[in-house]
Amino acid sequence: MNIDSPFVDFYNKHDISPVRQDISDLDKHFQRRESLYRSLGIVPSFLKGKKIIEFGPGSGHNAIYTAHLNPGQYVLVDGNRHGIEDCRKNFEKTNIDLNNISFEHSLFHDFTSKQKFDLVLAENCIPHQSQPLPLVQQLASFTRTSSLLVITCISGISYLSEIIRRLMRDNLLPPDSDNKDQLNALIPLIGPHLKTLKVIG
Repeated sequence: MNIDSPFVDFYNKHDISPVRQDISDLDKHFQRRESLYRSLGIVPSFLKGKKIIEFGPGSGHNAIYTAHLNPGQYVLVDGNRHGIEDCRKNFEKTNIDLNNISFEHSLFHDFTSKQKFDLVLAENCIPHQSQPLPLVQQLASFTRTSSLLVITCISGISYLSEIIRRLMRDNLLPPDSDNKDQLNALIPLIGPHLKTLKVIG
């Protein structure tokens, strides 16, 4: 399947994983994740012993909760090699048993498996893809009959600040300007916002 993957290409080129969370209070983190699962109609105890595949786990902060529910098999697929490495490290730091867990470095549309799963997860992976429908069809192909496909998306309000930053950039700078020039022009404008971000790791 020939699909552009500009986000993953950028992450791999710069060897970064853009996902960070403060999970120092693991109990609180687990409460948030349990609340999300229950709001989706997924009783956490249902996942014990089940086959789960997650696309785009990033650095694995949310996946730690899913692994904690003791699935029979848990496959994590991400096209960002750095993210997969961070995911594995975060699992090891929280003493997750890795016996039933596998990490697959693959773009979603290139991933193949003969297995079908009880739960297919893809959190915030579909928005802003150049061809979202083929990706959804690819993810759905791994579901068993009567199993669950869970796709979460960022809301328009949540994405508003990013849209505003892009509009500012497009109005202030020529489209072919160097990344360094863009940063030098934008940092004074978004400096106060950047100062609110907590650096982790």
